[in-house]
Amino acid sequence: MSVYVFLTDGLLIDTGAQILLEELIPFYESADFDSVALTHHHEDHTGCCLDTGT
Repeated sequence: MSVYVFLTDGLLIDTGAQILLEELIPFYESADFDSVALTHHHEDHTGCCLDTGT
């Protein structure tokens, strides 16, 4: 499965799949964002929403 998470100008676009949380934590900890946009409701796009504090 390919999952893309984008960060641009303080905007996190999608949060990635829950199963990838351990791999994404270093990215989230170093990222500087204050807004999140979800492209659609599928789990591979929204799965880490609660874990990122969004």
